[in-house]
Amino acid sequence: MPPLVFPPGKTTRFRWIGAGLLVIGAVVFGIVPVLGFALTRSPSAIPLLLGLPVALLAGAGLWLVGTRRRIEISPDQVTWSPPVRGGDDRVPFAQIRHVEVPTTARGPNTVTLHLLDGRVLPVSALTITLAQASNYADAHYQETAYALTSAHEAWSAHHRTR
Repeated sequence: MPPLVFPPGKTTRFRWIGAGLLVIGAVVFGIVPVLGFALTRSPSAIPLLLGLPVALLAGAGLWLVGTRRRIEISPDQVTWSPPVRGGDDRVPFAQIRHVEVPTTARGPNTVTLHLLDGRVLPVSALTITLAQASNYADAHYQETAYALTSAHEAWSAHHRTR
């Protein structure tokens, strides 16, 4: 079975915000000052160009953070990429005792893995996001959390019968 790859719900939002910031930054800090200078020959429009690299870097940064965050569930392990830090976090199902999936009513906002050695490891790429004016977790979170718990339960059931 090939691994399942899930981009969490916040990922899409970060990518859209980053892309929007790139477009708005290019228009406000790039096109407007150039047109203003071309039409008026007034040098007062030129300092607005200084905001262009800031807006483009911020937009690109948010877009990259949104692109990087993902969770990959294979038959024998779960791997996730945190939004900022390098390298992937990888935990084999053989080391997991229990997968805790919080709801909107209780617990932390991140899925946690309870390991056999007693450690509790948060899955930083799988956090709950509330829909606006709703008490329900978004569909990406629910789908990914269900896939993770199902894969762990399937692995546990398969290795218990051996």
